Amino acid sequence: MLETPSIAFGNTIREILRMGNKAKKSFTCSMNALLEKSQEDANKTFEKEKLLNEQQRKVLDYLIKLSNKTLDDKMRLSLDLLFHTVNDIERVGDLSENIAELAESTIDKKTKVSESAKSEIIDIYNKVLDAYTLSLDAMKQNSVKFANDVLRIEDEVDALDKLYRAKHMNRLNRHSCSIDSGIMYLDLLTNLERISDHSASIAKRVIKINQTA
Repeated sequence: MLETPSIAFGNTIREILRMGNKAKKSFTCSMNALLEKSQEDANKTFEKEKLLNEQQRKVLDYLIKLSNKTLDDKMRLSLDLLFHTVNDIERVGDLSENIAELAESTIDKKTKVSESAKSEIIDIYNKVLDAYTLSLDAMKQNSVKFANDVLRIEDEVDALDKLYRAKHMNRLNRHSCSIDSGIMYLDLLTNLERISDHSASIAKRVIKINQTA
């Protein structure tokens, strides 16, 4: 395949998307582990993260081999940007692992989360999941529209992150939640916001590729 760069490039895109969907499953498992206090889902996240790390290594090795071939300018730029996209996807896996570790901690400590906090978690989680899913769709279809939708959602996630942090500090000041649940909640928001950031990074590269068409 490497002797025909255009075919090799197309296959690489498909493999990166496969990796992206694996990271998405890791993310959903980690959140289910936290919301449902499921050790089984936490374990699935840890297993998927190991697979993602191995897949990242293989894809990057292939990209390096492909980059040594004769490529036109647009393919060269696309290839350079793919290196970063692979790392973004792997970071989503890392952040999902962080969430699974938070889930384990809440299970071990029997941490309770208020209904209002749980509702906020579900709200921002759904937006982050939408952003990440759309970023993969934008890459798959080379869609600037989808990419711009990701950036719009990312702005919404940032706004929710600030709003929910403020609301949570009010809960802490009213002593309506425990210190353990407070720490978990703020750590979770940090991880979710970072996944949204990585989704936006993937989307921005789709836009950049189309601007050079």
